[in-house]
Amino acid sequence: MPIGQENNEDKFKYLSYFPLPYIGVSILQSFDACPVSFYFRYYHDIVFKPNDKMKFGITFQDALTAKYKGEEYLPILGSLTKKNYTKAKSLLDKSHEFKDILYYDEYMTADLGLGIPVRFAADMITRHEIVENKTTSGYYNAEMARKQNQGSLYFECVRRLLGLELPIKYQIFNIPNNTCELVVLEKTSADSLKVINWMRDTLQKIETCYTSGNWVTKNHGKYSCDLGKSCPCL
Repeated sequence: MPIGQENNEDKFKYLSYFPLPYIGVSILQSFDACPVSFYFRYYHDIVFKPNDKMKFGITFQDALTAKYKGEEYLPILGSLTKKNYTKAKSLLDKSHEFKDILYYDEYMTADLGLGIPVRFAADMITRHEIVENKTTSGYYNAEMARKQNQGSLYFECVRRLLGLELPIKYQIFNIPNNTCELVVLEKTSADSLKVINWMRDTLQKIETCYTSGNWVTKNHGKYSCDLGKSCPCL
């Protein structure tokens, strides 16, 4: 269990109780998944090693970004096993084409009136759409993409920063089926308000835990967290 180095100068810069100078969907979702795991990760910089599925997804995304940039991308897959290399290459061949690309997987920040900047990094932003890529072993699907806060946040942040109201396009790469499904979502101001309210509510819950010193809320997600069987929330 590697432990990262703390950067205390950046911590508590905006909100006195929050451990980072920014928030993001994945950060707040990690609190929803397990408050105790969130506490160890963000207040004590305990970083858990990625599992094999996560490693595949990270490598695949790096290769996909390189492909869209017109760079050599197959060497990036070299760290995968021969079997996974074949799977990744086949899925990359099925990726969709996009034109007028503006940004590739770059961190951007926006002010949504939450008292702390919102940081996000869409996998790709073009003049016509916001693209997010997902690799799945079969669990993730189009219905899950429609319910995610991620796309709504991207829509609102891009609208404020670039003045563009763009659809969200999820490329869902299904590993067992060797398919690439493109799911197009049209977002509205109602979706933006919903995700902003969720972020505000989650920040309030985090503040309550921080103030009370109690992170064992029993509000644990339905999947095992990084703490595994040792998690006190289960």
